[in-house]
Amino acid sequence: MATVVTGLGCVAVEAAEPATAQTPERIELPANIDPTGTTDVSSELGEFLALAPEAAIVEFGENAKYRVDAGLDIRRVGSITIEGNGATLVAPDDGATAEPPSRAQRSAWPRNRRIVTLAGVDHVTIRDLTIDGPNEAATFDPSLEGQAAFFVARSNFVMLDSVTVRDVWGDGVYVAGGSRGVVVVNSDFDGIGRQGVAVVQGTDVQITANRFDRVARSVIDLEPTRNAEVRDVEIRDNMIGTYTNFALAAAGGGPNVADVTFADNTIEGGRGLTVFAGVARQPRSGLTITGNRSAVDATAAIGPTPIQITNYTDVRIEGNTSPVPDDSDVITLNAVCEATIEGNVWPGANREVVEIAACGATVDTTPLVEDDTTTTAVETTPTESPTASSTTTREPAPSTTRDGASAPGSADEGFPPWAALVIGLLLGALGATVVRR
Repeated sequence: MATVVTGLGCVAVEAAEPATAQTPERIELPANIDPTGTTDVSSELGEFLALAPEAAIVEFGENAKYRVDAGLDIRRVGSITIEGNGATLVAPDDGATAEPPSRAQRSAWPRNRRIVTLAGVDHVTIRDLTIDGPNEAATFDPSLEGQAAFFVARSNFVMLDSVTVRDVWGDGVYVAGGSRGVVVVNSDFDGIGRQGVAVVQGTDVQITANRFDRVARSVIDLEPTRNAEVRDVEIRDNMIGTYTNFALAAAGGGPNVADVTFADNTIEGGRGLTVFAGVARQPRSGLTITGNRSAVDATAAIGPTPIQITNYTDVRIEGNTSPVPDDSDVITLNAVCEATIEGNVWPGANREVVEIAACGATVDTTPLVEDDTTTTAVETTPTESPTASSTTTREPAPSTTRDGASAPGSADEGFPPWAALVIGLLLGALGATVVRR
């Protein structure tokens, strides 16, 4: 275990598994890679990093600016550390006129332009680096939603430490391709056009001691597809500001989802402490929501209550504190077994728990709408995007616009383009479920 000193205090983080011990070689970027941000150096940076020897420490220029119109593509490297030294990767526009770095990205360019791609890498750390994108309003645009700041695919033991992400069109971090051992720690995400962190296929993921603000959709989105696995994900000690959909959304169509922890986070904006977890089609197990604190009322983007759990076994909701609107219910359980709910404080609440389908029963997907609410569930189209004031966008909607950051069917994904539409339709009925009492 390593101790990370942050603005939130000292946080213990499981460090990436150590690689073979070697004496690190420190390498500075050459002077011919423009450090002023004037010219595009996407290719030059990628080519230089591809030649870095194992165990190297690559030093970016102190407070330098590197323009990356096509994004920085890092593939099949191992055991290197990139010390940003306060440098910034600048993506001044959507990259439409840039040459895609890989053939797999050409069919959906610039939608899937990623600012930093880590593909097939092993034991890579990126520290003290800023990414500055062009989405200053932090809005969601489905035509550019694949433009993740950090795209991690088919990689092992990646650490993003003290990075800053500002004003990107896509996710802050996107984890796919069966990656494992990904750690996002002590970092700042402000102005995110889709999800703060999205995990669609990954295990042993830690999201710890970060700050998220101005997130256009959900802060954390665990959305596996088909047979993808999302397991052992810990979201702890983060500061959460404004967002639109859910603090934690864990839907998607994949069956292999287990052992997710959302704990000790502080929420100061958005919809407060909100969780949408589980799907009607596939049972899941292991969900812990403990010790979270919210300063604002918890209100669902869609559905009956701010915390909605469906088709789960082994659920713990303990020691959380969050106000809710007067006389509102807090937690909906829909075919949930082995649930422990205790020690929570919900000022303003009517009922803490509403069980709409008992353990072992068929998931209730009957679309009911409360008589006295203005939140009416509607089917979203594949191009519909949420707005900060909207109350009609459910979290499964990311699937209807594909939360994947690659072009459908590309080498980084491996599922057909129709899969997202099917998942969206299956989850749509669940998202519209509201209890009438």
